[in-house]
Amino acid sequence: MARWSRILVFGVVSILGCGNGWAASEYETVVRESSFASSSRVVITGNDIEKSKATNLTSVLKVMANINISSTSFQPNGFFIRGGDSGHVLIVVDGIPFYDASSAQRTVNLDNMDVHKIKRIEVLKGSQSVLYGGQALSGVIIIDTLPGEIKDQARGALELGRFEYRKASLAGAKKVQDSSVVVGHAFATDKNLLSPVKSSDIRYQQAKNSLDLAWIQKGEFDFFAKTFLIHQRAESPTANRTTYEAADTKDYVQTDDIAGAQVGLQNLSANWRPQMWAGYQQGRRSYEQPINSYANTATNELYKSQLTQARIEIRPVENNDWKSQVGFSYLKEDFGYDKFGIEQSKAFGEQRGIFVKADSPVDQILRWEIGGRSEFIDARDREDAYQLGLTFLRQVKLEYSTGIKMPSLFQLYSSYGNPQLSLEKSRSMSLTYTNEVSQEGTFSATIFETHFDNLVVYDTGTLKYQNLSRAMSRGIEGQYGIPVSDWSLSLGASYEEPRDVSNARWLLRRPLQTASLRAEKKWNQEMFQTDLQWIGSRWDQTGANTTQQLAPVLTVNGSFSHNFSEQWQAYVRAQNIFDQRYQQSTGYYDEGLFALVGLQYQE
Repeated sequence: MARWSRILVFGVVSILGCGNGWAASEYETVVRESSFASSSRVVITGNDIEKSKATNLTSVLKVMANINISSTSFQPNGFFIRGGDSGHVLIVVDGIPFYDASSAQRTVNLDNMDVHKIKRIEVLKGSQSVLYGGQALSGVIIIDTLPGEIKDQARGALELGRFEYRKASLAGAKKVQDSSVVVGHAFATDKNLLSPVKSSDIRYQQAKNSLDLAWIQKGEFDFFAKTFLIHQRAESPTANRTTYEAADTKDYVQTDDIAGAQVGLQNLSANWRPQMWAGYQQGRRSYEQPINSYANTATNELYKSQLTQARIEIRPVENNDWKSQVGFSYLKEDFGYDKFGIEQSKAFGEQRGIFVKADSPVDQILRWEIGGRSEFIDARDREDAYQLGLTFLRQVKLEYSTGIKMPSLFQLYSSYGNPQLSLEKSRSMSLTYTNEVSQEGTFSATIFETHFDNLVVYDTGTLKYQNLSRAMSRGIEGQYGIPVSDWSLSLGASYEEPRDVSNARWLLRRPLQTASLRAEKKWNQEMFQTDLQWIGSRWDQTGANTTQQLAPVLTVNGSFSHNFSEQWQAYVRAQNIFDQRYQQSTGYYDEGLFALVGLQYQE
């Protein structure tokens, strides 16, 4: 009870205590086709992203969705939502889950995606396993990159910045017929990154590029076909296995290549409103280093993956009194690991899921939703997940959900793998209140509690993945905003208690408190925006059996843009304005101040 008291006090102080001085978020509350209305959500539009001039997707999600992301240029993105980590957050791009099947947590470096091509982001917090499968134990991030209109479009941008940063992006859409359009996007960027070792001035070169091509057809049937290529070559430091801190090295290179294709088809005017998505993705990730003054032994490792997916949905009943949704999903992962050209392991996994969702407004006061999923994972017994949502007066939302997740093939069969790992399971409860405090102002707050069984963690003693018997997280989070004079302001805040119950300590890298503030002002031809993010204390590993508390940090970013005409715009952006080299994780220090100038053409 004392813990809940602290949570409630923090929520009241951080969210309500701001008074009317904070302003209305531009986040749109939209019920997606595949979601529960009772789930808490944040919607970020392409216009929000454009105005921020953010250089990467993690910067957008940190401030606009108040998601804590442990992110350095030398480590995979670490997402933390309601106690879960990156392995419990599903990334969906244009209707298809998107991740590297050979990665430890079935994740992908979102900074390899150009933010300029994103049209919309929706973040669903809390377990979404019923509709999206086991990867969604803590949440789903849905990213739309395809345009919704059939028309000619063109956009180009050039950016130059600190650390010899250079970026060029080009996007366009060509209307072929009244009902079809061809879309293309390409970008290339490179940067000489400052070493994450605090006292070092060594630079590491990183280069990224990608290409997307899509055909979109609208009419009685809406159809799209898309193909994409992503390439990254990055010089990286290594890590000290005793202290877990970053350590400089030489000629240690990570190369990532991802290629894929996907299609989508729907007829929302037909009976049962059928929808179908399918996708195939192939990935290769290599680590190479010769023997040199920094390395006594050479490194030559190659991780290979293939991901095949399909999803079908129908809505047998849909009227004013009753709605139903039925679907089937299929996923096949292939994983391979080679060392010096010799195969070390090869494995595959299959998951087949059947899900159903039904909801009905009892009256104008109450709406209920219920859903269930049966998952068939390889040769294991069937596993079930459930979700129940109640919405009162469209303002108060109560939700209970369960989830199940298969360990990744990397966690099972890599050199760090453990084939005896058990399924992860979760139980989540949340209570959300939303209100339009004015015509343009919004407020929402959510109290939540999540319990994990068999949470998979990396054991630094055995250098293998293991199951924690029990973990849990409880907390409160909120969003509040309202326009003030000529300014638009929005605030997000959260307090969370992520606990490793089995070992009586905090779960690693999860902050206890976070807060973000975004403010913007527009003149006739100019736009100014600033955003602040505060990350509270969190714990991280410093040895096989030791941890340390990382200090809280407040970062400030800002951007300014000027429109010379309807087509041409110049802008500047500065990140970490006060040049703080704080620890993102043990021994990995942020690069400090980063600034850029850009020129954009759009029609």
